[in-house]
Amino acid sequence: MEALKEIGSDGNGGLGSGFWGKDRRFLTNLQKQTSLRWAARSKVRDKSRDTAEQSRVMYSLERNSWQLLAGSGRGRVDMEALTGLQAAWASPWTQEILKGSGGWTAARSAWIISETARDFPDDQELNLLAKQAVRSVEEQLPGLVQRLKEAPEDGGAYYRTFYAVLCIGNADALKLKIKRGTFTYADEAASLLMKKNSGTRLETERILAEALLDPTQKSDKALISVLTEQKVRGDDQVMLAGFAAHERGSRVWRIFREECPQITSAQPLNGHVVVMVNGLNSD
Repeated sequence: MEALKEIGSDGNGGLGSGFWGKDRRFLTNLQKQTSLRWAARSKVRDKSRDTAEQSRVMYSLERNSWQLLAGSGRGRVDMEALTGLQAAWASPWTQEILKGSGGWTAARSAWIISETARDFPDDQELNLLAKQAVRSVEEQLPGLVQRLKEAPEDGGAYYRTFYAVLCIGNADALKLKIKRGTFTYADEAASLLMKKNSGTRLETERILAEALLDPTQKSDKALISVLTEQKVRGDDQVMLAGFAAHERGSRVWRIFREECPQITSAQPLNGHVVVMVNGLNSD
């Protein structure tokens, strides 16, 4: 015991800094390094968690919107889809998705909700959600127009703006008061969407935009052409072509119905889109 007191004694008979000094410094440095590593890993974990949550919300927006649309085609509001969309649009991530590369999915969701609400004006929950979604899109419209100006051939920017303009067009039916400046942006966006660019990769999209936003006999002819030539590809184009033809009626609608079986069977499509188109055909 006497020997132990002598080793590194602090003069008070205890084990002082002479014995523990190096160990204390080592432990202090280790604690600092551990804290820094934990903080760095926490950031990685938080980012991973945020990415997973954003992906979950985006999946909900896509899946439930198509399901809601299919239900509308069968003449009913799909409550499971509506509940899922209420949760998705309540998430702050939907606003982030709307502003980012996934904005196409969120803007499409807003339009599908607003379009379905037009068919079911007495459904208070659906109409409340539609107003919320359209208002969110309205807030993003100036930025969407600017992005489309900068990149007119960007498919994501194109569809995001296209659906946003269609949303604004449903505002009156929803009895939603829109800011005066919004219509100026919507008109500008519509002109950009319908503008024929030489060598465009978005030829069919521009024909669909004209058919929905400014229908004329000329646009009818162009729509009939892409239908008979089987140029309507993918869920969005098939859905938009169906809506455009249905609204125009007469010869355009008859040709769509004739071409629809070939269009839907010749490509992989979301099952809800097929149900929606078949619902239109049964009208």
